Amino acid sequence: MEIRGYSIQQRLGVGATSEVLGAIRLDTGDSVALKRFNPLIAHDPEMKQRLELEVETLRKLTHKNIVQLRGIFEDGETWGLELELVDGPAMPAWRASHTLALLEPRLWLLAKVAEALATAHGQGIIHRDLKPENILISRSGEVKLADFGLARTITRATITRSGVLLGSLAFMPPEILKLDDAIPASDLYSFGVIAYQLLSGDLPHKAESPHALIRQIGEDEIVPPIAVVPGVSHRINSLILSCLSKNVAGRPPSAWHVYAEIMLELQETGLLPFLEDLVRTPPSEQAVAEALRLKHASLVNAANAAKSVGDKVNAINALRSIFPDSEALPELMNFSPEVESESKRRPWAMVVLFFGLAVPFCLWIYYSKWTSPPVAVKKMVELPRVTARPSEPVARPIAKPIAKVSTPPKVKAATGFIRFEVPEDVKVVVGGADVPKALFQRWEVHPGTHKIELFREGFSPIIGNVNVLSGETSVVRVGAL
Repeated sequence: MEIRGYSIQQRLGVGATSEVLGAIRLDTGDSVALKRFNPLIAHDPEMKQRLELEVETLRKLTHKNIVQLRGIFEDGETWGLELELVDGPAMPAWRASHTLALLEPRLWLLAKVAEALATAHGQGIIHRDLKPENILISRSGEVKLADFGLARTITRATITRSGVLLGSLAFMPPEILKLDDAIPASDLYSFGVIAYQLLSGDLPHKAESPHALIRQIGEDEIVPPIAVVPGVSHRINSLILSCLSKNVAGRPPSAWHVYAEIMLELQETGLLPFLEDLVRTPPSEQAVAEALRLKHASLVNAANAAKSVGDKVNAINALRSIFPDSEALPELMNFSPEVESESKRRPWAMVVLFFGLAVPFCLWIYYSKWTSPPVAVKKMVELPRVTARPSEPVARPIAKPIAKVSTPPKVKAATGFIRFEVPEDVKVVVGGADVPKALFQRWEVHPGTHKIELFREGFSPIIGNVNVLSGETSVVRVGAL
């Protein structure tokens, strides 16, 4: 297989509309990638004219994280695009070969993609077909976003002729599936799907048919990343959920905002200096060893310093996921967390508690005063003797009746409550008794310290102690087990 002016070295990939070839330019000796379109596009003069106009714009888009578009090549009926060659895999193959459990290298890749999007959006260019196959990672650790902006021309022509949508359906935002015009926020939705899959290994929406998948994307809510991926922070969880908002207005204001949020997260981890070496193929062994050491120390410190059950469990789960043989796990697993009471979290709780106790007490006083007979036995009273006349009966002593002794009403023993804020598939046991899911919001117990056990299939149980005060509700918050 030859193309005039190029020496074809290998086939790098095949897509729905084209194939990508690794080649060498015969005039300069440069290594390039050739994106050769299939007959559906190659034999369409209108399509070629549109692409030529698009290429003129895209050639001006230069950024270190965007694959450079060099121009159009032609060889008889064969034609396509000449692109910068990236000597590394696309994101799906990269993830399969990089089995390091750390989330930070994946976040670093996402930050680079967000930076590329932000630069393009600033020049008025929208990707429109953002998916993992269009994200390339060189062997030296550079991240490159490919096929920028070409989806607009290709998709419109294809829809006109065959009524189908190009690209991966699972990565398309709701507004594109409704055939609305793409906007920068549309790329952010696709970015959110990529981030969700890269961190969790799964898509936020899955279905057996395209129709069912389109319905899910438009209607169904997703499981938050923090509930399925150990170690995901609240910041990253919120960022991905906002990107996946079905409402365009609910998404981040710009790709720069997404980039800044991810970089803030990475700076706080202390692993930023090692991340480019960690995404290399293969990753640097020295960088892996140092990053794992720092990550282990940070997770242990986070678990020890956690101020809530949820934060502690999240840190323990992340530690257990990355370092299952850590010597710190046994001690951390046997914890007695300080449970946050509602009366401390909500100022009005004390007011409710006061009236909750005062009203019954006042009612009891009222009842005792007006309806209960006196407790003490009244003394019998005798009248003085009187000498009776012959015609009159003898007067007998008159005494008032003895009153019955009344028993004070019984007061119910003081109790407290535990509320469990846990995922749906977590089983809760308190003091050896299973807690029904219907009572997760208000499980009544006597005041004192209670042993809690949390079970989830496929994970080791979490065991801890909860201190419950009389009349208060203790909250046990659990994120991802």
